[in-house]
Amino acid sequence: MVDTEVPSLYPDQPAPIRLMNTIWADRGDHHDCLTTVQVARSWMRSAEIRGGSRLGADQLDRLRELRDGLRRVAAHVTADDREHAQTDLTLEEAMAAINAPLASSHLLLARSADDTVEVSWQHDAEGFDTVIAELAFEGARLLGDPNNELLPCHGPGCVLYYVRSKTRRAWCGPICGNRARVARHYRQNRDSRSPSA
Repeated sequence: MVDTEVPSLYPDQPAPIRLMNTIWADRGDHHDCLTTVQVARSWMRSAEIRGGSRLGADQLDRLRELRDGLRRVAAHVTADDREHAQTDLTLEEAMAAINAPLASSHLLLARSADDTVEVSWQHDAEGFDTVIAELAFEGARLLGDPNNELLPCHGPGCVLYYVRSKTRRAWCGPICGNRARVARHYRQNRDSRSPSA
């Protein structure tokens, strides 16, 4: 797969995770799904994120900035030390990148149609600003939840994040699980064959 192709990586993950996972790896190569406006639009369609037709160069920069901010904060909250998962942002810069789209939004306590009380999120953004604001809000809510199941995948060479839905799930998906098992089997066989000192 080349950088102009858009992989469908784990469509069951929340939109902010899918945005974070536009940085991905295969066979030691690292890829970015947000390299051009055309590729980013294709990714947005595949991720079922509306507003891709409004995406231009400025919006692509903002989408990448939000993505990098989410990845940096995710690395902090998950104590992720994988080399290729890191961004160049400081934690403060990353949080500012997430907070910027939220500047025109606020939470309200409201009554729903069935007379229950619920928290409502409202924003004054329009057009592509709405898309960025919604992704930032979902990401902030996910990253700020101390009970979230957000994890870095420690499959060999992987740089993805995932929200664990199954209690014992230890990798982003079956491919990384298989790679990890093969690597563990290889290490065990190598260690059992090496002469003891």
